[in-house]
Amino acid sequence: TIASGTTLTVPGTLTLSGLDWLTLNTGTIEAKGNVSITNTDAGDGGGSATILINGTVDQTVTGPSGISGFLPKVSINKTAGTLSFVNTVSIEQGWTYTAGTLAFGTSTIAFATSVNNQTATLTGSTTFNHLTFHTVDTTASYTVTIASGTTLTVPGTLTLSGLDTLTLNTGTIEAQGNVTVSATAAVGGSAAFSFTGTANQTFTLTGAEANLNMDLTVNKSSGTVTLASN
Repeated sequence: TIASGTTLTVPGTLTLSGLDWLTLNTGTIEAKGNVSITNTDAGDGGGSATILINGTVDQTVTGPSGISGFLPKVSINKTAGTLSFVNTVSIEQGWTYTAGTLAFGTSTIAFATSVNNQTATLTGSTTFNHLTFHTVDTTASYTVTIASGTTLTVPGTLTLSGLDTLTLNTGTIEAQGNVTVSATAAVGGSAAFSFTGTANQTFTLTGAEANLNMDLTVNKSSGTVTLASN
């Protein structure tokens, strides 16, 4: 636990490592250099602390190859330099984008939890690459609120997956690539969900047809959306 009002400033590399849960609560960590996530626990972690990425040089956040090593809340406010993301970066309790140049490359950003009744708030319109919302186990219901006026644009693959209820409220999700829903529990919410890509897109619901309960809009100037399941 980082005491409330306490800020830990890291001009070098911030490393989150280990084999078991790593939970960072309260307080703030200012990452002014690179962030390396090598923690391999896929069960939990995260916490209520804020990792503020605000260096004035180029920075890279490097995650593992899959959903693990959860970050708590991430806030980005860079006045100079580019922030790049590599591999899969998993975040549990929130995302705030204020300023800065972002480079997502081939990365995946995963908002995920294994904590029951967990919530997260996402603020600041962002264009990701791949984006995943995931509940880790059958007792990990997750409510994600996309702030009003915030649009999450996904030119890569948008994945809605997991084992417990996933609720996406408010805000807008624009899928410009393929969409895969593989959740084995209910997926719903009030967020505006649109297919807006100009290329062909595939919408896969195999095995999850009865679980998705969201309003979907198709608003494409070109290309086709193909439903790859019944």
